[in-house]
Amino acid sequence: MAGAAMAATPDATVAAPGYTYFNRPGAMAADYDRDVAGCIATGVAGFQDGRLDKHGEVRTGATPLFGGVVPGIMFSMANQVRLQVSLQNCMTVAGWRVMRLDDAQGAALWRAAPEEIARQLGAWAGAERPPGDVVRSYENDAARRGAVVFAIHTIPRLSLHSLSLRAFDPRRLQVHPASKLRYPDIKAKYVAKPLDAAAVGAVPSTEALAIFSFSGKSPSKYDFLQVRRFGPTPETHAWDADGRPDEFFLWGEQWKPLSKTDREVYAVALPPGRWRILSRSTLELCLGAPAFEAKADDVIYLGHFDLDAGMLSPDLKLDSLPAGLPITPEQRARLRPAAWLNGARWPCFPAVAIFAMEFPGLPAEPGYRAGVPATP
Repeated sequence: MAGAAMAATPDATVAAPGYTYFNRPGAMAADYDRDVAGCIATGVAGFQDGRLDKHGEVRTGATPLFGGVVPGIMFSMANQVRLQVSLQNCMTVAGWRVMRLDDAQGAALWRAAPEEIARQLGAWAGAERPPGDVVRSYENDAARRGAVVFAIHTIPRLSLHSLSLRAFDPRRLQVHPASKLRYPDIKAKYVAKPLDAAAVGAVPSTEALAIFSFSGKSPSKYDFLQVRRFGPTPETHAWDADGRPDEFFLWGEQWKPLSKTDREVYAVALPPGRWRILSRSTLELCLGAPAFEAKADDVIYLGHFDLDAGMLSPDLKLDSLPAGLPITPEQRARLRPAAWLNGARWPCFPAVAIFAMEFPGLPAEPGYRAGVPATP
């Protein structure tokens, strides 16, 4: 993230406060209308039976844990926080900057009719020098060491005033279908478990053998990478379609490693398919994520991840693997680096927050443009 009012620690789980709107110098009003509508729809899809009321506030089919008027109000306000986080993250990934007006100008515009707010925001959308301060623009914070990627939005923030949401006509909302939320669970039957030395040599030719390693330690105990196989449709989990594991966790210190020297080495057997990093902690990466293809009888090295490095990115050099790694000579002969590609996207699931993450220095999928930092 960049901007005059940025916090020292990058945090993709919060929205910039104040009276905010979006700007991308040189953009057309039609670009703004399209991206705002798409990002609002993406954010609303993250709620059970999500919809917008005439004031741009999200309403859902879910209910708070405890009944009553006050818990219901708090629950609704916390949902609004989630929606604004998703909206800002989605728009910055698309290259827009979050602008904040001063309180006097912002409050005056807030009181205007939605049509007037929309007209004004359309005029500012592509301005070279729009009013207010730049408070957010895209940075690859999900890959950055120490960035906040874990949050549970239970407390409302009264300082959030999205002028873009205020002006949006809910009749334009087109929410895409999303898969049912599935919480991370390393013990679940759909999760591929790390293999021991005996199991590695017995991986059937119908599966791919994937190897990865870690060193260092993340600053957060809640940090992990959840990897999931794409299903036959955006709304279908692969496990539900074929009954084969469709998830594993790219992280160390969870199980007994296959090998341990200056790093921990793990191996998993994966069904063929396209696998992407679904989330980093509670941050779903549906707006752009690294992905790789696994084929039957493949032996692929997903890379070495140094958790002490400033940016998370796999070292794919095969000679960095321990010489005594317990794989068969045939498996070692077939071993190759994974062909990671940045830019995998999918309809966002219900999530605490949505964002994008890229492995620096690795190629992107053809046509992938999201994730390019906005021009300051």
